[in-house]
Amino acid sequence: MTIQKTKDNIDWEIISRSFRETLSPEEDKKLREWLEASPRHREFYQRALEDDPMDVIEGLSVESLAKDLEQINRRIEVNQQTSKRQRWIRYIGWAATILLPVFACILFIGKQTENNTPKLPETSMVKNEIQLRLSDGQVVNLSSQEQFDLQQNGTNIQKEKGSIAYRADSAMTVETIQYNELSVPVTGEYHITLADGSKLWVNSNTRVKYPVPFPKDKREIEVDGEVYLEVKKDGRPFSVRTKAGIVRVLGTSFGVRTYGEEVLTTLVAGSVRFTNKAGHQVELTPGEQAIATIDIVDKRSVQVEEYVGWKDGWYIFHEQRLEEVMNTLAYWYGTHVFWRNEQIKDIRFTGNLRRYNSIDTFLQVLTASEDVHYEINEKTIILY
Repeated sequence: MTIQKTKDNIDWEIISRSFRETLSPEEDKKLREWLEASPRHREFYQRALEDDPMDVIEGLSVESLAKDLEQINRRIEVNQQTSKRQRWIRYIGWAATILLPVFACILFIGKQTENNTPKLPETSMVKNEIQLRLSDGQVVNLSSQEQFDLQQNGTNIQKEKGSIAYRADSAMTVETIQYNELSVPVTGEYHITLADGSKLWVNSNTRVKYPVPFPKDKREIEVDGEVYLEVKKDGRPFSVRTKAGIVRVLGTSFGVRTYGEEVLTTLVAGSVRFTNKAGHQVELTPGEQAIATIDIVDKRSVQVEEYVGWKDGWYIFHEQRLEEVMNTLAYWYGTHVFWRNEQIKDIRFTGNLRRYNSIDTFLQVLTASEDVHYEINEKTIILY
């Protein structure tokens, strides 16, 4: 069903793209007309822009919420194929900012959802400590200390909330290489500025090992989990060691994910070369991704924001299988997924999701399609 675009009825995907400043001139005109049509539109847009979902809930009536639910339902497209059953759940982009937090309320209003909706135990969302293990074995709890300033091997280490930065004394000669190791647990994330100025965003359930500082001839770190890197240009080559092989770069922006059996390297800018442990290699250009195991390596074109959007607080999916979506969320939330119905793994999902404090909201949205159900047993999500 096509939604008619009027001053009182806007495509909410336009609102989402306006936050990212990616509107076309025609879409920008439609948005301005919609904002000018009503003070209430402007108030709603401002609250969405400020990313305060509770204010949005308080500012809307039950009737408005019901209309928003109807709007979503009309944007859910179902595509049944004879070869395999697929459902294209298309949530408008702004739902990640507004409707997903609001949806629990909408579901009750629109569908009279039962009060005993299963939820993951609260303990499953308790954040464990983010730890920095120094070369001498000392462990620093980065979760509890707001700030610190220390010296290690001719390098100054400064911590502020959510990040640490290394600054090497270029005048000093380092005779022995010392290694630090950062461990980020499930539901955690952290930011590092290495001694050469390169920046790392470290995702949930990830370990990064790196020298302090880098030696004069090379820059090499070891990653188990997921990171996004912006490598500072330098005469020294930069390498990332993974369980399947090595990524080599000179100056670039890219993501590395080692969850599961495959290692994914996604290139945003610059160029990289991935060489697996069997000696096979591929070179990437922006917009390409290497898929590697110890024995094989291949590459493909991808939408890079789907693989690196997490560093900005988003999970972005475009026609991804539900199995892949759940695997991504399970790594973040520290849960397990059991498929009682194997066929629903092929459901296709498109949408942008904020990294919420709970996965329950997403599950409620998913089950609103009425073709998917779930149960929760401790930290295991059962889908059928």
